[in-house]
Amino acid sequence: MRVLLVDDEKPIRAGLAKIIREHFDATMEVLEASHGEAAREVLEKEPVDVVITDIKMPRMDGVALLEYIKGHPEHERPAIIVLSGYDDFAYARSAINAGASAYLLKPVDKQELIQTIERALEKIHHRKKLMLEQNLQHFAYWNRVKSPLQGRSPQLARPYRIAGIRFNEREQVESLEDLKKLVYIIEEKRYALFCLIYEQDWEKVKNILARYSLQVGYGNVYTYLTTASRALEEARIACLATYLSSEPVVVYHHEFSGSEDMDDRSLERGEPAVSLYEQGERKLSESFERLVYQIGSGDTVSLLREIQRIFAPPLTQGDEKKGVWLWGLHKLLHDRVGDPFKQTLYQDPYLYAKYLCLQEVFNYYTFEEYKKDWQDLLLYLDMQLAERRHPYPFIQEALLYIHRHFTEPINMTVVANHVSVNYTYFSEVFKQVMGVNFNEYLKNLRLSHARELLKKGCYRVYEVAERSGFGDVKYFMKTFKEAVGLSPGEYQKHHAGWEQCEEETFSPHIY
Repeated sequence: MRVLLVDDEKPIRAGLAKIIREHFDATMEVLEASHGEAAREVLEKEPVDVVITDIKMPRMDGVALLEYIKGHPEHERPAIIVLSGYDDFAYARSAINAGASAYLLKPVDKQELIQTIERALEKIHHRKKLMLEQNLQHFAYWNRVKSPLQGRSPQLARPYRIAGIRFNEREQVESLEDLKKLVYIIEEKRYALFCLIYEQDWEKVKNILARYSLQVGYGNVYTYLTTASRALEEARIACLATYLSSEPVVVYHHEFSGSEDMDDRSLERGEPAVSLYEQGERKLSESFERLVYQIGSGDTVSLLREIQRIFAPPLTQGDEKKGVWLWGLHKLLHDRVGDPFKQTLYQDPYLYAKYLCLQEVFNYYTFEEYKKDWQDLLLYLDMQLAERRHPYPFIQEALLYIHRHFTEPINMTVVANHVSVNYTYFSEVFKQVMGVNFNEYLKNLRLSHARELLKKGCYRVYEVAERSGFGDVKYFMKTFKEAVGLSPGEYQKHHAGWEQCEEETFSPHIY
């Protein structure tokens, strides 16, 4: 921290410097200037946290200096304390209008000066903390820095990790003032808080968490801002694992944790890392085929059996892999249930409200609560669709065919012929049952798959178009932009993670 003393009387500067150094020790660097112009030169060379200035000075007085500082961007302005021998309202008003946070009269009381500086430093710390939190939130989701950090070094000055803290009541965290002073909040959920913690504060934070019996999941230590998204992903997986673990603390370690510097550099260059949930997602895919096939069949017993199957946590894996499993489960539930059935979900108020809550695992305190809400939604959705499909059994067969072949050049004629139903009749019934016409349904299914491929970050746009069933890349780009609001390239830039794009072992989605 730096404080700049600006006064044309050297003995006064010396006295102020002595008070500051005695109280703040080596934590505060004291700079001096004999008038406003000299202070301006200092401010142009290096950042300062607090400026303590006199009003009446030669060459450039205190008010002119304050006006100069006021012209700086808000995030760069130091806190300003004015010291003056003039007990005059006009001077005080001018100083406050120019941005001074305090106006003290000479001779200044030592204790009053120290308290004023401490308040100013607290205000500066809060502003810097808020700015860093905003940029971390932006980078964690968009993989790029926004102003005012744009153009600066991606290094965060010192090593950090991101942790996910779980609690049972919001008040439990809101009351932890000592914790909030040490962490930088990135994301808040109903029952979880994700925050950046500098490594130098980590032991203090762990002691606070242990004192309040809070569950926590965290990942590896990083240095560069370019790894914030990766660090947040690790924290989410470790925090998800606390839902299934008997331990209050879960640590995530990725495959190449032995060489953090190498990892930081590779991530900064945009090289893909091993997917954090790819394995769990592949293993769950087959179970989801059976589950989704039952939705709309009206066979409640079979549907409940499949729900129990997919929600059965892995028993032999470590806590870290349980977090990966829950991440994959949540992702597949939305990809395989939420997207294709969204018309039905959005039309029914009960289903829509339930689905909104299920967007986030951390909206639930326990895994059993999360599972129960999904079970209720799936059973209700099954009942709704079964009522619609009962007179038209061929719709279930058609959906099975569509979801096995949507990446191929199929159309309604192909599907209607497959189920041996008249083209016009098939078109009318499909829209009646599904709430959307055939072409719209097929387009949405392909777009959903395209979004998942783009998120991988390792396919070109034309490859995504081909793998999603769009024969014409120009039509794909136009359709994607209309549906999502971003071009495929823009979407990939904003959402791409660090998944490893191996040759796809694609198993068809069955709905």
